[in-house]
Amino acid sequence: MLFLFYPRGRFAQLEDGSWYVKTRALGFQPYFDNGFPHGVDQWISGAATGWATMALTLASTTPGPAAASAGVQ
Repeated sequence: MLFLFYPRGRFAQLEDGSWYVKTRALGFQPYFDNGFPHGVDQWISGAATGWATMALTLASTTPGPAAASAGVQ
């Protein structure tokens, strides 16, 4: 399913390398800054950046011999 999201999603990456996602969480959690950009939206944006990194890595690499022997295509 990566092919459904990758072409459109690759343009959403910001100049600093992060991916911004607006939070949908209710405001009952106390806010504290962990150093990731995007202020109150930093937790979901951090997760989105991690998922995007994994997806882009999979999309940009070819399987090696170990992956081929494991049945990965």
